[in-house]
Amino acid sequence: MSWDRNSVRGQSLIELVVALGVGVTMLGVASGALFLVLRSSQLSQQYEIASSLINSMADNVAALGGKNWQNLYGLNKGSANHYYVATSTGQLAIESGDQQTNVNNNVYTVYFYIENVSRNASGNIESVYNALNDDPSTQKITGAASWSISGSSPIVTSEVYLTRWPNEVFRQTDWSGGAGQEGPITSVNNKFTSQTNVDFTTTSGSITPVTNNLVNIYVADRDNDRVQKFDGFGIFVTKWGTNGTGNGQFKKPYGVAIDSLNNVYVTDKDNDRVQKFDSSGNFLLKWGTSGNDPGEFGHPQGIAIDSANNIYIADLDNDRIQKFNSSGNFLLEWGSNGSSDGKFKKPQDVAVDSANNVYVADRDNDRVQKFDSSGNFLLKWGTNGTGNGQFKFPQGVGVDNLNNIFVADLGNDRIQKFDSNGNFLLKWGTNGTGNGQFNKPQSVTADQANNIYVSDGDNDRVQKFDGFGIFVTKWGTNGTGNGQFKHPQGLEYIPASCDSNCILISSVFDTGVSGGAALNSIMWQGNQPSGTAVKFQIASSNSSSGPWNYLGSDGSGAGYYAPAGPNVQAKVRSADHNNKRYFRYKAFFDAAGASLPRVDDVIINWSR
Repeated sequence: MSWDRNSVRGQSLIELVVALGVGVTMLGVASGALFLVLRSSQLSQQYEIASSLINSMADNVAALGGKNWQNLYGLNKGSANHYYVATSTGQLAIESGDQQTNVNNNVYTVYFYIENVSRNASGNIESVYNALNDDPSTQKITGAASWSISGSSPIVTSEVYLTRWPNEVFRQTDWSGGAGQEGPITSVNNKFTSQTNVDFTTTSGSITPVTNNLVNIYVADRDNDRVQKFDGFGIFVTKWGTNGTGNGQFKKPYGVAIDSLNNVYVTDKDNDRVQKFDSSGNFLLKWGTSGNDPGEFGHPQGIAIDSANNIYIADLDNDRIQKFNSSGNFLLEWGSNGSSDGKFKKPQDVAVDSANNVYVADRDNDRVQKFDSSGNFLLKWGTNGTGNGQFKFPQGVGVDNLNNIFVADLGNDRIQKFDSNGNFLLKWGTNGTGNGQFNKPQSVTADQANNIYVSDGDNDRVQKFDGFGIFVTKWGTNGTGNGQFKHPQGLEYIPASCDSNCILISSVFDTGVSGGAALNSIMWQGNQPSGTAVKFQIASSNSSSGPWNYLGSDGSGAGYYAPAGPNVQAKVRSADHNNKRYFRYKAFFDAAGASLPRVDDVIINWSR
């Protein structure tokens, strides 16, 4: 709490002298002059006494406000509501009414009243209070002292602006204790409530976003005639599609591919067409009918997209690959029925590497063929069998960031991994329902961290592995509910942004102020590479159990406190977080590719 006397309003000494002289009989020039001098001296002393009484009262008011702001803020406002500071018990206490004080046989009436204060956009106090710009951490105190002299009642007033000044600091410098602490806590420690995609252990005393799990997985749920979208841990996000021939409807959706703009392409097998959607499932366009001419299909299945957003489709019954641009315009085709190089027997799936080479799972020939982007044959590998590099109906093919090739070996219930020249690297999987086992694996894809996702068709689930085949997680059961499947087929991933996905929620902090505290500012310390950001939302309540409404600087749940960088304070919106005993923060991280911000400290300034 701080206070400044802006002005003293009252009759000036000359004005008082004149007032006192009215009606006085002048006995003579000399005696009249003496009378005025005496009265002037007496009035001057009384004026000093009155000012001293106001100053003393203002100091006491400031002390009470510093101890607990609610001592002031909770008082009735306006000049009609008089208060004084009682000291008779040995402790300061605000009482309603006026205080009578006898000094040198003169009785002084002393009191103060309190008014709300508003500030303009520049933070300056407005001369006329505006409720829309209310500053609950500042109050205007007007002190007054009056007395009687010779039938007159002089009054001295003084304006004081008090602000919360016993500032405290909430400073969290370590999160290594981990999640699970809801609170409330009265002193900061190294724990917090929860996190999503935030690393709190790798760098001691710091937190950073984790981006290698930030993916969305789209799965063609074949016999439910829909596409389902999940995060990288299998948490359901959304779905679209029903059985039918209309836009956005399907008859056995099979393959899924995603372009550089995050548009989603789905091969609608029994409708002999391809449909294009945005990443939320909104229909954009379609192409294809049943037939064997360019742009027609005989049950399209696998689909892949190259770096130029060209579309490659495994046209199953026509034993060919067709290539289109992103608008569905036909570009070229290659393949016919047969077993020689460049021919196919039921091509099931297609994948593209970083050099735009095209890999085709040539199912009934039990092999994988590799082509350039124009369909020129490059190489092949695989024969029928159970050995390494052999296949029984290769159903799906995928490529990771290192151009390793993964093949869903359906009849052998396994995944095989090869380099881009077809050299065998490793395999995993057997028939079964356990983790890492399969029952007709259908499709395989790899995310940006080279995690491998497999649609485990007859087990009605998706399994996730690392690049060496180590099981990570799984999701899905048979059914029609969200996250359930009926024969999941093609699947593909897109990177998800860190925004709204990399979040840490602090424990509840107890200020210990029964009437509530005021939050003043928030800042962070650490490192912010170009293109990255650290943002916050704050929630406060007078109950340790909430409710917790996380708000940004605009007072909405959609806004953020976004300091310009580390060591830059952001003012907390007082209208949202004033006179609340408990508070907590939510930290959001924005990454920029491989560049990640690092937070070493979170600092919140607050006042009692």
